[in-house]
Amino acid sequence: MSFQLNEEQRTIRDVVREFGENEIRPVAREHDEERKYPHELVEKAAKYDLVAPSIPEEYGGAGMDMLTTAVITEELWRADPGIGSAIGSRGFGTTMIEKFGDEWMKEEWLPKVAAGDTATCSCISEPAHGSDVASIETRAEEDGDEYVLNGTKMWITNGTIADVAVVMAKTTPGERHRGITAFLVPTDLDGFETTKISNK
Repeated sequence: MSFQLNEEQRTIRDVVREFGENEIRPVAREHDEERKYPHELVEKAAKYDLVAPSIPEEYGGAGMDMLTTAVITEELWRADPGIGSAIGSRGFGTTMIEKFGDEWMKEEWLPKVAAGDTATCSCISEPAHGSDVASIETRAEEDGDEYVLNGTKMWITNGTIADVAVVMAKTTPGERHRGITAFLVPTDLDGFETTKISNK
């Protein structure tokens, strides 16, 4: 794999750099001091295909490869790490939806994320175990044709703004990392609660 940028990638880099200079830098300090989520910048970034740029074109994304996505991330962070992270993390969990989700899941969620209308999150870390996936305590138990999930996650990027979450839960507790299933959970379901962590 070549890590030299081709002409298209250099053009994308320049466009993202200009976006960062013109749109992000002028408001970065204000957002940081007021702890505001940059919703309006996410909307603008989506128009440039900068939100979850690896989402395939058939689902409304730009279908960019890993190197191009890395260039976009680097340039967004160059303008401001906080806002860059907010834009870059908007699609956390979408790769799992794309690779392993049913077709209806892809059609329902991926276009909305690519358009900047929806945020996702990936719920792995827990209070007692951090990101030690094999030790997670969240459980999923079958109840008829449904699953009931019980557990607590922590340090979840986009946790308080996401519309849908990819939640890792134990379905076979004795199997450690082999007994984990990923569930796609709309955050408006009863029992799904979030708390913002301040001063982190």
